[in-house]
Amino acid sequence: MVGTNVSFHFRIEKWDESVKRSTRAGLCAVAVVVLGLFCYALPVHAQGNIHIGKTKVTPKFAYKAEYDDNIYLEENNEKSDYINTVTPGIGFSFEGKRGNYLKAGYEVDLVRYSDYDDNNYESHKATGGFGIKSRPGLYLKVNDRYTDTADPYGSAELYKEGKKTKRLVNTLEGYVGYEFSDRFILEVQYKNFVEEYDLFTDRWQNKRDHVYGGKFYYKLLPKTSFLAEYRRTTREYTEQANATDNDRGITSSTSEDYKLDDYFLGLHWDPTAKLNGDLKFGYSQKSYDNERGWRNNYRYADKDTWIVETNLQFNASEKTRLRTKIMRSIKESTDVTSHYYTDTTIGLDLNQAVGRRMYVDLGIDYNMARYNAYGTAKPREDNTVTATVGLEYRIRPWLRAGVEYGYRRKECSEGFEYREYTNHKGTIRIGAVF
Repeated sequence: MVGTNVSFHFRIEKWDESVKRSTRAGLCAVAVVVLGLFCYALPVHAQGNIHIGKTKVTPKFAYKAEYDDNIYLEENNEKSDYINTVTPGIGFSFEGKRGNYLKAGYEVDLVRYSDYDDNNYESHKATGGFGIKSRPGLYLKVNDRYTDTADPYGSAELYKEGKKTKRLVNTLEGYVGYEFSDRFILEVQYKNFVEEYDLFTDRWQNKRDHVYGGKFYYKLLPKTSFLAEYRRTTREYTEQANATDNDRGITSSTSEDYKLDDYFLGLHWDPTAKLNGDLKFGYSQKSYDNERGWRNNYRYADKDTWIVETNLQFNASEKTRLRTKIMRSIKESTDVTSHYYTDTTIGLDLNQAVGRRMYVDLGIDYNMARYNAYGTAKPREDNTVTATVGLEYRIRPWLRAGVEYGYRRKECSEGFEYREYTNHKGTIRIGAVF
């Protein structure tokens, strides 16, 4: 971004008529709802959140102007662009006794590129959930997240990172637990994850995960607990059963379906503690359903290794928060020369209040991805460093504005240099939550 004259602008003239009509209609509908609810609740709640009876209604609106110097994440022939994002949304929540709740929300990102407008897309996001807790200590929680998008951020396995890709993603999670006196908590969980792509050339990555597991907590101190966790993931690639279902010729005898078993021991700190979050270390075993895969008939290699899931926040003072994460896991590869990789991430983030309304956010992440290799293929290792510097000003309790600079550098082992890239981003944003 050095030496760049950044002038954010919205080139509406490039939008086609259908997009303009749908965008205007969506924005008008949200505006009418927000205005109507605001006017309805104004006499009673002029200074706070909007309530209709016991239901809290939270309209929100955000605008983000971004300069990206490498929108396709390429090492050579980088393309830069100015990107404008408008995000209207609304949320509903009801809180009852003993922490019982019911919630729902919807928001849409309307993303427009100034020059490379073929990358324009919308991301529709809907959430919902409820929680019930009985007096003896039995509780149930169910949450769902649905996304319909064509964003270029890629999947969890980095499939199509940097490329506009239309897909649907849905995650349904359920938890049932029981609190035994003041010492023990036993919880069972289930998660259903679905990802479906629009184009036939991407459908070989359509997948469904069933995740079953359980957790056991034992309180050591008032806000510190020992935890033990087991989790089993069964993945099915739903378009790999027949060769005609995908463009890779994959069948049920060569599909990438697998099972993953994760075992953890660690510590859990209560959210109200000065130090809060989870510190978990464990062991993971991955086994494929088939002996040989579709990539040149190479044999699938099962994998086992140590893993980590750690997310901690330390509230040093009312003005200073420090967050750290350490993650290590086995992930599925979408590369033609490997079928899994070991993914390790270490991150640190500092949030510092300056005065009453100003906040500084500094963050840095390091990621290392080590891929297995088929046959005589070279082993591959990617190393990525991401750094961010942000400044936020809280104009009102419901209105915030900020700027951010982001840097990312990816370097790859010999033979894979063509996958390397450097990316700089500059962002200005403003958001309101009523």
